[in-house]
Amino acid sequence: MFVDELKNFKPISEGIISNFNIDERKRDSYFGYEYDGYIRISKEGKYTFYKKTNDGSILYIDSKEFSSGHTIALKKGIYKISEKYFQMGGGYWNKVSWEGQGIPNQEIPANVLFHEE
Repeated sequence: MFVDELKNFKPISEGIISNFNIDERKRDSYFGYEYDGYIRISKEGKYTFYKKTNDGSILYIDSKEFSSGHTIALKKGIYKISEKYFQMGGGYWNKVSWEGQGIPNQEIPANVLFHEE
């Protein structure tokens, strides 16, 4: 299964979580997540985004695909952020982190992520 194939499956559940985690998974293999929301950038400058997954994921900012370690200049404001993640088997993790403008490399905290209802 590849990330693009997620659209071919019906979700077994939907909901809202505060960040890019897989803690609420129903099983440990053969599952996926699609995250959609917004990120608040409080200071203009260059930001680098990282993703660490066991099997695969694609990160998007304003609908543009980002590879791990991708740096982008962002103005202060709100940007759409999403991720498609899949897990086949073995170990499982999904870490989405960033650094820039006084922010050390760390997982993106829940307080800068939000969604529309």
